[in-house]
Amino acid sequence: MKKLNAPLLFVASICLIILSGCSTSSSVSKTDDAAMSAAGFVAGEIVFQKEEKEPCNFLVKLEDGTLLEPTGIDKTFMNNGLRVWIQYLPSRRMSLCPGSMTVSVTEIQKRS
Repeated sequence: MKKLNAPLLFVASICLIILSGCSTSSSVSKTDDAAMSAAGFVAGEIVFQKEEKEPCNFLVKLEDGTLLEPTGIDKTFMNNGLRVWIQYLPSRRMSLCPGSMTVSVTEIQKRS
């Protein structure tokens, strides 16, 4: 009986060591979030908001609910539901979409 317990204990110890060294994706994403925020990026999501009477198209919805009407955004980012990191400057142009703010995008990146 003692011979059976020794290999089992050894295998269990190796598994515990391997599993304790693994990082979870949530800890990695929190690190990425902190680094991107420190670099001046804001997290958002591309949303397609077409109103019947309003000429709204693609907007960026920030995590706090703010809607941005971006100018200068590359067409590859115009996918509904795409999560992005965005840096922007306020624009003096009047917004075409009610409840949104027109901004000039200085940089945008896909977010995981």
